[in-house]
This record gives sequence, C-alpha cells and structure tokens, in this order.
Amino acid sequence: NILTAVVRASSVVVRNQLEDAMKAMILEDFPERWPNLFQEVVANLNSNDVMTTYGGLMALRHISWKYSLKLSSDRAPFEATVTQIFPTVLKLAGELLQHPSEEASLMLKVICRIYWFCTQTALMQPLREPTSAQPWMQLMKEICMRPIPPGQVPDDLEAREKCQHYKCKKWALRIAGRFFARYGQPRQARDPEFAEYWLTTFSAGFVEVCLSVLRLRHEGMWLTKSVVHCCLTYLTESADHATTWAVLKPQVKFVLFEVVWPLLWYSEEEFERWQEDPVEYVRQQYDCNFTTSNAREAAKEFLKEVVKVRQQDCFMTVLQQAHTDLEAHRATPTDVAAMRRKDAALMVVGELAERLINSDPQMAKKQKPKKGKAKSQKSPVSIESMLVTYVL
Repeated sequence: NILTAVVRASSVVVRNQLEDAMKAMILEDFPERWPNLFQEVVANLNSNDVMTTYGGLMALRHISWKYSLKLSSDRAPFEATVTQIFPTVLKLAGELLQHPSEEASLMLKVICRIYWFCTQTALMQPLREPTSAQPWMQLMKEICMRPIPPGQVPDDLEAREKCQHYKCKKWALRIAGRFFARYGQPRQARDPEFAEYWLTTFSAGFVEVCLSVLRLRHEGMWLTKSVVHCCLTYLTESADHATTWAVLKPQVKFVLFEVVWPLLWYSEEEFERWQEDPVEYVRQQYDCNFTTSNAREAAKEFLKEVVKVRQQDCFMTVLQQAHTDLEAHRATPTDVAAMRRKDAALMVVGELAERLINSDPQMAKKQKPKKGKAKSQKSPVSIESMLVTYVL
C-alpha cells in the first residue's frame, strides 16, 4: 500500500518520492480502481500517530488537487467527501494550532493547501454555508496571527524563506485574498448572496490581521517576502471598499510610509549588482520570475491603487513625502540613506506618472477636459521643474 509506505518512509527524500508516486496513482486510479482510499484517509486522520495523520493529509491534498481541475458537474462525489471529512480536518487544525513545532506548521500548511484546491475554480455548496465558512475563516486568522518561536527561525535568510512557519502563514493569507477578490465581490461573484455575507462578515477582520502582521514586521519581527506580498495584496483590494477602507484609512499612512516606502529602497545586494552588472540589474527589475510574489511589486500596486481610488486622502500626502525625500538628497547628496530615499521617491514618481501629468498645472492648460471625466486633484508640482531639478 503506497499510503502506508509514505507513512513509514525513513527519510524525507524517500518520502517525497513516494508522495509523487501516490499523487500519480490517485490521478489515474481514484476512485474507480482505488475505491477504499477515502476510508483509508479517514482512518489516518483519526490516528494518534503524527506521521500516519500526515500521510492522510497528503493523500487528501492530492485528491483535492485532482478534483480542482474538474468541472463543477463532475465534482459531486468530492462534495460529499468534503461534507463528511472537513469537520475532522478542522478539528485536527485546531489541535495543531496549540503546538508551536515546525512539523505542526507543515501539517497546517497542507490543510491550507487542501482548502485552496477545494476553492480553486468554484466554491462548492458545502463551503458556502456559514457553518463552514465561519470556522475556516477563523482558522486562517489564527494561523496568520500564530506566534513563531524565536528558536525555530533559521539564521540563514534562504532557509528562512523555506521555513514552514512562514509558508503556513502565506497560504492562509492567499486564501483570504482569493475569497476577497473572487468570492467576496457582490457585483462580480457567481453567488452575490454569499459574496455579501463574506464581505460584511470577514473582509474587515482580515484587514486588521494584515495590519497586525505588518506592524509586527515594523517592530522587528522578520517576515518572508511572500507573507508581506500577500498582506499588501489584500490591503490593495481593501482600498476600494467602504467596509474595509473604514479599517484601513486610520492606518494608511503607516502602511505607506513605514511599510511601502522602505520596500522601495534598494538593498545592499541590489547596489552591488548595479555596480558589477547594470544590465543584469535592469533585467531582474522587469523579469516576471523575480517580480511574481515580490514584496516590492506588491508595494507599488498598493501605492497606485490607494492613490487612484482614495485620491483625496492619499495623493498629496504621497507627493509631499516624495518631494521631502528628493529635497533631503539634494541637501546631502553623499548620504547613503538619502540616496536610497531619492531612488524610492523617483520610483514613486514613475509609478504615478500619468496621474501627476494629469494634475500638473501647466499640462492642464494644454489639455481640454474630457466630457464626463472627474477632475484630478491639482498638484502644486510642475513635472518639468521636477525633472530639471532632481533628474537632469
């Protein structure tokens, strides 16, 4: 039995190979030629042995991945499975939250990925019920806020990025982001009633979670780039909704100037790359392999969105900060910190270029206002004078 072999594997390498084999067998044989697999998974999840439970979770993950690729009409058998087994999975997750080990975080990550696959293309009816949605969303919040024991954070930065504690948080935040963007928009969702329920019940709570996580980072707690990216992506979506903006607005300056702004500063590694190979540096700035799930790209998107949809609250504030940083470098051109701030300020100007041009007093005189288009907030800054003073 491949599931038993996965549980009893003596090394991680062998276990990973057996998991790949189990995945292939599930895709080909389940349920027609492996009809008792579900019963085996249930038995494993109810076991008191950690590795047996892990094996059951991995099998369920591969089953959920298989059905995530199918049409809604072909997923009826899996919906029955979800109804029967998810209460057990939720109970297990609650128990794992009480254990601070990395092994517990690994299993919580697998549970998050099972839920992720179950919501891949559509939201199954059992998951739309408030009795299901409420405990799952609460689980995601608790995972995000779950403290990480200091002794379990690796010293090596690359190892930290692979740490299961942070990966677990990343998947919980990704699930929250998916629900907000795909299933929590009443005007766009297939089920407007559930979308309204999710928006009014959970959306603001996740804004508070994201703000709390980012504040911990500001206070010195290390976070992976992907976790910061997920937090900022959720907050970007939050800027356009009154329910979530009410929570975000009092903290928007903190997000802009204590989170977004420092993310735009170039690092020592980037400075060295620029000195050694400018072409490679520029290539990486526009390479999708580097920009996907990149915290800096998420910071740029948040900046553009919040200025776009909350112009009255944010446009002049952002512009004034950029002007302050440019003037600071002008006063102390050899200061390294001032150089970083100037580079970030110019990046902000580039991201907001179209809006700045539309609000430039000199450009406004040359352009005829378009009928029916709202007027942009006027900027006291001339684009021409800015380029002459700080760039040329």
